[in-house]
Amino acid sequence: MKSRKKFTKNLVATEQDLSDRHGDFSLFAACFREDTMRDIWDLVVSAPWLPQDTMDSYTLIMDGVRRNMAKDEMFDLHALPILEPDDSRIQEIQEDYEVEHGLVELILCQLFDMDMERVYIVTAKRRESPKAAEVV
Repeated sequence: MKSRKKFTKNLVATEQDLSDRHGDFSLFAACFREDTMRDIWDLVVSAPWLPQDTMDSYTLIMDGVRRNMAKDEMFDLHALPILEPDDSRIQEIQEDYEVEHGLVELILCQLFDMDMERVYIVTAKRRESPKAAEVV
């Protein structure tokens, strides 16, 4: 990574931009796995408004990344898993590291049953599902 400070600033800007345009995230985090090359990262996202495994969802997230990341950072993206907000792994992260539009840095940890060299959590916060909000 060229500049960690620039990368994290742009990562926070990406999450804020997407939140402003589409709604709040349950999780927005960049993960550097120990088993990959140093400059390769996974962007792990979850939001009640974001359908899992649809091309529109991936396009929407990548459009936000393109708007806010430098070109040299764009090539660092390895994977973009979109997880359900009620995934127990997401809820565990929310319990341990509640943050919204901020930055929590984890070093040498385990998330999603994988060893991580470094993790940047921009948002980890429980959200009410849209279906639950409609129930009176």
